Amino acid sequence: MQQLKQLFIGIFLISFIVGHSQSDDQKLAIFDYLENTKLVSVRQISDNNLSEISNATIYYADLSFDMENTGYGNTINSAYFIKVKNEFTAFKHAYDLLASNLFINSLKKFTLTSDQDAIKFQTALLLFDDQKFNDGFFRKDNQWTFVRKSFFNRAELIVVNTNEKGEIIKIEYQYESEMPEYESIAAREELQTVADNEKTAKKDSMEMLMYLSENVDYNFTINEQSFPELKSLSNADFYLIELKVNEVIDDVSSTTTWESNLMTFQNQFYNTSSLNNLIKSHLFFKSISPDYVIANTDDAENFESILDAILPVSSNEESLKSHEKLADDIWAFTRSESFDQKQGWLVQLNEKNQIKQLTYGEISDVAVLRIRMQDPNYKVDYAFKLNAPKTTDITINEGDNLEIEIEFNELPVNAAGAWIMTRFNGQNVGIMASTQMTSPFYEEVPSEELTKGKHVLEYLLLKSGEDTDNNLGNITINIIVN
Repeated sequence: MQQLKQLFIGIFLISFIVGHSQSDDQKLAIFDYLENTKLVSVRQISDNNLSEISNATIYYADLSFDMENTGYGNTINSAYFIKVKNEFTAFKHAYDLLASNLFINSLKKFTLTSDQDAIKFQTALLLFDDQKFNDGFFRKDNQWTFVRKSFFNRAELIVVNTNEKGEIIKIEYQYESEMPEYESIAAREELQTVADNEKTAKKDSMEMLMYLSENVDYNFTINEQSFPELKSLSNADFYLIELKVNEVIDDVSSTTTWESNLMTFQNQFYNTSSLNNLIKSHLFFKSISPDYVIANTDDAENFESILDAILPVSSNEESLKSHEKLADDIWAFTRSESFDQKQGWLVQLNEKNQIKQLTYGEISDVAVLRIRMQDPNYKVDYAFKLNAPKTTDITINEGDNLEIEIEFNELPVNAAGAWIMTRFNGQNVGIMASTQMTSPFYEEVPSEELTKGKHVLEYLLLKSGEDTDNNLGNITINIIVN
C-alpha cells in the first residue's frame, strides 16, 4: 500500500489555493496527509458459474479518498477490467464489458441452448449487477432476453443473440420505457455459487490503478479557516478542504465537490465534514490552550460565544440555548432539545478550571456520571442484588413457576451502558438491554423449563459487549426441583 501511495504522489496533479501565511513546510505536510487518505480497492469478479461460461479474468477496481479516516471514502474513479493474454482493457460500466467483443470471444466453450444454460448465465450476471429480484428471462428463436429490473412498464434488459449452435454472438443492454407484455421464467432463480478467492497479483493491481489515476481529473483547494474565536481556545490551525472531481459523461460535464474541515496540531491532522465532530475529537482536546479557563459566568458566556460562532443554532433553537453550572467541576451548554431531552456540551474542569473533558450529547445526570466514570479511579456501586427469591439456594416443586426480582442502581448502570444476560444451566437464554434500564428487573422462569433435578440460573450485569469474566455484578441461583 505504501508503494502505491508513493506512486500516486508522482501521478496526481494537486492544485493548492492557500493563504500567504502558509509556509512551504505546511503545504507539504498537508499535501502528504491528503495523499495518505487515498484508498485503493481491487476485487476479482469470479465464481464457479462465471468460470464455466467465460475464460476471461475480470476485475473491478476503485480509487477513493478516505478523508475522514472512516475506512471507506469518496470514490473518485472506478472501472471494470478484462484481462486477456496479460493485456487489460477498461470499461466504465459492467454492461459495456459484457457487450464487448473481448468478453463475447471469451465465451467459446459456452452455449446457450436450454433454460438450464440460461439460469447459469442469469446467475453469472448477478456478479455484475446484483439484481437478485430480477424477472427471469424469455426466449424468441435465437434471442434470449434477461429482464434485470422492471417497474410498471419500464424495464432494463440484457439481450443475448446466439447462432444456430447456441454460441453467443452479441450481448446488448437495453432500456425499455414501454415494455410490451411478456412471459418470463426462472424469476430470481440462481444456481449455487462458490466464490473464487484467488489473490490478485500485485503487478495487475498496479496496472489497473495506474489506469484509474491517469484517467481522473481532480484537484484540492485548501483555504485557511477564519475562526478568530477559536484562537483563544485552541492552539491548532484550521483549514477548509475542497476535493473536486470533474467528469464528462456523454459530452456532459459535471463537477462533484466534497468539503471537509482540517485541523492540524503538533504535526498531527484531523479531517471531518462535521465541525461538531472536530470539536469532539481527541486532537482538538489536545490543542486546547492551557491558558483557557472557565472560572465564572463570564468565562462560560465566552465559551458559549465560541460555540455560537462555529456551531450556530437554528432560529428555532435559539430559545433553548443556555449555560449552567451542574457541579463544581462541570458546566452544561444546552444547544437543542430532542423528545424533551436537552442536548449540548458538557465541560468538565480540573482544579485549575482548565478543560479536562469535553463531550457532546444528552445533558442529564446519567451523562454527568458517564463523564466522571471515564476516570479509572472513580468508583461506583451498581448495587446489583437479588430481591426474590430471598435466597440463592432454593427448592421448588415440579410444575411451579419461579418469580425473579433483581434490583440495581439505575444511574451508574445506564451511565455504563450496561445490560443483563440470563444463563440457564450454562446456556445464554435471555437479555435485558435498553438505553434506559429501570430497576427492579422482573422475570418469570416457566415451569416447563424447571424439570426434576438440579438447575443453575445466572444473571450477569455486563458492560457493552460480552465480557462475562469482567462483569459488573452477578447472581447465581441454585435450584432443586422435586
